[in-house]
Amino acid sequence: MIHIQERIGGVGCIVTWAPTLQSHRRKRGIDQAELLAWHVARELDMPCRELLIRLNTESQTGKSRATRLVQPLFRARAPSDGAGVLVIDDVITTGSTMRAATEAFRQVGVSKVFCVAVAKTRGSRAT
Repeated sequence: MIHIQERIGGVGCIVTWAPTLQSHRRKRGIDQAELLAWHVARELDMPCRELLIRLNTESQTGKSRATRLVQPLFRARAPSDGAGVLVIDDVITTGSTMRAATEAFRQVGVSKVFCVAVAKTRGSRAT
């Protein structure tokens, strides 16, 4: 958690997550990125809000790298107080989820977007 605090500095942030597909959430009973986001928010003493809505409903599992790079699509809600956003996800494979989340927040005027994942897949080019 210290690394996250150092990375975002003194920027006031709201923690959110990259939502999983509803079908995955129903199957698992949870959205693991949401669970992680609430934990991170509690540890960093930051608010946590659902700010991303997933627009596409097709799983990336088993797709080619090229296909994964153009998915998923999100719609974002900007924090009402102009705060920055800390996006939490469980795993980075290609980085497309974090890029899509960042782009969605940029489209609604959020200038400070930080992205953190718990793990990345072996061979991932995302940093």
